[in-house]
Amino acid sequence: MEQVDARISKSKAELKKAFLKLLKDNAFDRISVMQICKEANITRGTFYKYYEDKYELLYAIILDTRKRISTTYHEMIDSNRAENDPDGCLKELIEMMIDLCLENKDILINLYADQDNSMIEYILKTAVDKFVKHVIDLYSLKANLKYPSSLVSAIIVGGTINLVNEWLTNENDYPKQMLIDLVMDIFSTVGTKEAIFVDKEQMN
Repeated sequence: MEQVDARISKSKAELKKAFLKLLKDNAFDRISVMQICKEANITRGTFYKYYEDKYELLYAIILDTRKRISTTYHEMIDSNRAENDPDGCLKELIEMMIDLCLENKDILINLYADQDNSMIEYILKTAVDKFVKHVIDLYSLKANLKYPSSLVSAIIVGGTINLVNEWLTNENDYPKQMLIDLVMDIFSTVGTKEAIFVDKEQMN
């Protein structure tokens, strides 16, 4: 059984690797299942045992990315970092999102070639939305939220996604730190205790 599981995992990993390699040089809509299988040296029959189509394969890759972020975030939770330093954890999550885009810039640009922005937005939102919202929720342990945490999270995640869209579509060569600082400045303006939170002591 372990050998079978290992073989399945290896086949899936090869298909994902092949797909990502093809996406570096080809638009998403121009890649066929046959090309993926040829690049991975795996039969089409094996492909369809695991995935319905290339969209499902892409979704599996997105889930892998989300697991990477989830692992990091749960390490923050286990070490109490998220509770003790939610601001620092938020910055780290934003940096992870931007790093993922930097690592996969060619792939994301080619996804843009034949897709509207909704696919990129879905990829990024799926990857970090839940964790950013949790960090915002942790602020409510120290202060009362003036606005729902879901709206504050939407501003942060949405703002980061729009920055990435601008960066990719216009081929701007902005340094990573500038993007991180800009998102954190947005949060400082809209999400600091002074702007968006009501101090619990002042309410008493």
